[in-house]
Parts: sequence; structure tokens; C-alpha cells
Amino acid sequence: MDIYEYSLEELENAPAGEPAIASYVAGTCHAARKKPLSQLSAEEIRLLIGQKTGLQYLLPPAVEMVCAEPLTEVTFYEGDLLNVLLRLDIADWQHNLSELAAFRGMLAREREVIAKSEDVDKDLLQKYL
Repeated sequence: MDIYEYSLEELENAPAGEPAIASYVAGTCHAARKKPLSQLSAEEIRLLIGQKTGLQYLLPPAVEMVCAEPLTEVTFYEGDLLNVLLRLDIADWQHNLSELAAFRGMLAREREVIAKSEDVDKDLLQKYL
């Protein structure tokens, strides 16, 4: 069976209890952890990565999305997925070194396009270039 047919709960063997707080992020992340990876929306992937949840499994599709379109607007603004990836620490990529290399390559190639966006945090770019 393909890895994308499993949920984060199954892959990490860690069933999530009910969210401790009632918020959009907590509720969405809780529900998303139960869905097969292939059924996650770009918004769910963005939220989970922002919470540093399931990075090993979610960085590949996220990097694929930003490599295809660096300034992808998932929910809020142009480049919101890119900004979530830029906020990760280099150590967060430890299980995804090939994706990190692809991400860095895309940033170098698309540097001028990214620099023109008012929404991308340019200070965060420096740790990846």
C-alpha cells in the first residue's frame, strides 16, 4: 500500500486525543491527522507543517507544490505555504534532506520572483540560501 493512503496517526503510531483548546487550528489539525495523506488539502498541509506535525511525511508534497509554483497561495496570501516552510529550522528537515536540497535549489532559481513578493519574509530566506 502507498504511504499516502495512511493517516499521520497511523504512520506515527500516535492517535491524537481531543484538542486541548477549541480553535480552528487545533480542530483542523486534529481532524487532518486522521485523514489519509492523499486526502489532505493544501490548507491542512500548511497548518500541520506550521505546527511542526508530520514533517517527515508532509514536506515532500509541500516542497513539490512550492517548486511548481513558489508563490502558491494556499489560504491567506501569495506565498503563505512558502513562508511556513521558511519558518522551519534547518533541523526540522532531518528526515527530508532531498526535499531540503530541492527547496534550496528552487529558492536560488526563483530568487528574483520571490524577492518581488511583498508577502514573503525575505529575512527568513537567508538561512536557506
